[in-house]
Amino acid sequence: MRDIFFIFFAYIVGGIPFALIISKIFLKVDIRKRGSGNVGATNVLRVAGPKAGIVVLLLDILKGFLIVKFAPLNISYLAGLAVISGHCWTPFLGFKGGKGVATTLGVLLSISPLLTLYSLLIWIAVFSFSKIVSLSSLVASLLLPLIVLLKSEQPQVVVYIAIYSAIIIFRHKVNLVRLIRGEEKRIKFKKS
Repeated sequence: MRDIFFIFFAYIVGGIPFALIISKIFLKVDIRKRGSGNVGATNVLRVAGPKAGIVVLLLDILKGFLIVKFAPLNISYLAGLAVISGHCWTPFLGFKGGKGVATTLGVLLSISPLLTLYSLLIWIAVFSFSKIVSLSSLVASLLLPLIVLLKSEQPQVVVYIAIYSAIIIFRHKVNLVRLIRGEEKRIKFKKS
């Protein structure tokens, strides 16, 4: 019973829409009606600026990290899945949510700092030449399960990491269409 309660709790925590909360604090606007309409750190970055975007990013990472950190050991991977699912399909916004990248990063950080480092290095490498957040996230999500497999991790780890990655890829289906059409927006940095 305790494990079931914790999984439910993880889902609810994952569902806290920090992007919406922070955008209302910083801009007094509903982020769902601005930019891409996505409830995530990238859209907040574009609409509200870097400070708000970084705050959302850190809060979304933190909820994934803390849930897995404090989960009973026997359900830590399942708790990770619950918190990611809560972020992507939040009950607070009619089961619509973000793409799950930052929350998954927090889950990974709690499971394995080394896997987190691999993911970040891939993300940074792709972003450095593309300046496209979605492409960087998709490539990292595609390669991470392969890295886990090559490291000969336990089957349970491989399966859960593959599921986490699959959720991110699924949540980026609209971005995939835009990438194929060459319409996906790049992050532009202003010169000081």
